[in-house]
Amino acid sequence: MKNLEEIMIGISEFKKNVSEIINNKMTRIIMKNNKPMSIIMPYEEYNFLKNNKNIGNLGQDITLDNGVQMKIEINRTNEKSDNRIEIEVYIKMKTSNEYKLYSTQILTCPRIESTYTQDELIKKQIENM
Repeated sequence: MKNLEEIMIGISEFKKNVSEIINNKMTRIIMKNNKPMSIIMPYEEYNFLKNNKNIGNLGQDITLDNGVQMKIEINRTNEKSDNRIEIEVYIKMKTSNEYKLYSTQILTCPRIESTYTQDELIKKQIENM
């Protein structure tokens, strides 16, 4: 999820921008007296969160059965020649409570052909002949 401070909004600011927030499908935490009162988010995001069966969300602490706490972050490089996704797993140190990089997995950008079914690939090859 985005940085929480970026999505926090006061009630008066929410009232002024309610149309923009809804039309642009923004997620906002509505604050009153510096306390969160309500959350508004796109319905698709709500359904995803409601139906998500994962053990945790990205950037959240996940505690394993053995007591190890970890956090997972996913980053995408924006260079056109090197479009890839990096999955970084951090573990929480017991004494300092700081996170240490445990492992990194790099996923390369799939080729567009991998998004076609076998029949679609055959049809595309016939069209290109």
